[in-house]
Amino acid sequence: MLIGAAIRRNDENTESLKALVVCLNGMGMHQYIREMIEMSITGLNVVKVTSYSEALAELDTTIADIILCIDCEILDNRSIQITMPLTRKNIHDIELNKKNILTCKKQNVIENFSKFIKSDLIWLNFSANSMPEAIQKLCESLCNKGYVSENYAEKVIMQERLSSTYIGKGIAIPHALGGEKDILRQGVAIVRLNKSISWSNKEEERVDLLFLLILRFSNIKYINYFFKEFYSLLKEDNMLIGIKNASNYEEIIQLLTEKLVLNEELQY
Repeated sequence: MLIGAAIRRNDENTESLKALVVCLNGMGMHQYIREMIEMSITGLNVVKVTSYSEALAELDTTIADIILCIDCEILDNRSIQITMPLTRKNIHDIELNKKNILTCKKQNVIENFSKFIKSDLIWLNFSANSMPEAIQKLCESLCNKGYVSENYAEKVIMQERLSSTYIGKGIAIPHALGGEKDILRQGVAIVRLNKSISWSNKEEERVDLLFLLILRFSNIKYINYFFKEFYSLLKEDNMLIGIKNASNYEEIIQLLTEKLVLNEELQY
């Protein structure tokens, strides 16, 4: 359910970064400062306006991506010195810093996603007659390959009973409900069925392509980054046609990894 919510949010929200604002003086103007910064910089969420001494005490624990310092200086690679009201140079510096941070985050997602796409996790002519049978057979193969424990299939099916992972276009993205301990090696299993099967109690939810997510989702922030990139792939008809028509696993791996990199380049 958490993963499904993360996917749905991708169509609703733009990428935003968290900012900590540090003031040497004038803490009484914190609401004005917050509003001026958020109005001037799209995609920047001011999580806190704080004093210099408090900022130093919280520096190691702050969740901020950017630290904006007004009339003061903090030695941290996230910090940018600004003035109020913001100058054009301030806005330029913040936008440039934002772009660099987002580029690094997206690149990390691309690199991690590429590591999850493995040749022994791709099936091009998988046979099953129902959702439970598909998951059971797939998880048995994954267990034999050392990716999951023998209990994993039960938890994946349990998740489907609670909330279908069908996302349209003949695609499902099954994953385990609380099955992190049953994951021995991480990866994304890509399964092309030899015929479409009913995925839930709704007849229109028929699946011929599924991505079983053998991933440990302990980091909530990473879930959002991962699924923003992953879902961007699944929304593209050309990508799905390519996967469904691929003649071998090498074509699928190349298609997915190249598309991720292309999407990254087109962002900027």
